[in-house]
Amino acid sequence: AEQKTESREKVYFKLSGIKLPKMDFGLFSKSDPYFQIFRQADTRWIKVYQSEVIKKTLDPRWQPKTLSSSELCNGKTKQPILFKVFDHDTVGKHDQIGEFQISLDEIKQGARFGLKRPWKKKDKNYGHIEFSEFKRYKEASFLDYIRGGMDVQVMFAIDYTGSNRNPT
Repeated sequence: AEQKTESREKVYFKLSGIKLPKMDFGLFSKSDPYFQIFRQADTRWIKVYQSEVIKKTLDPRWQPKTLSSSELCNGKTKQPILFKVFDHDTVGKHDQIGEFQISLDEIKQGARFGLKRPWKKKDKNYGHIEFSEFKRYKEASFLDYIRGGMDVQVMFAIDYTGSNRNPT
């Protein structure tokens, strides 16, 4: 069993797909890509996030997302994180386009990673994923604001209206 660690570090990212392969059949077909993120826990992978599906494109731009580093890698920034990209199919099983592994420490804004298919023998890229935006930051706590000099003013009020009398 994995012990969960709490971290105030947040990770903001925006992913884009570049030249993903067509996974649907037909002359004008394209893919309906989405991605999933997994963190490693002992010998298995745990899904921590799934993106929205972007319809009919080979160059998707997903919505930005913020996750805590404890969600992504349990605070272990050198531990691998698995990204899998799929083609959404309305009927049947979704097709996996490819995947890559990277640690939080290795990710930088603008970094591109080739999608591999480990179940195939060829060491070929099946499109790329780019971190078009990427930031790591610490989320401030209430005490951080107080230590930084924030003034707190407290006000109390007592309601004497007749609507607050004892119920009979």
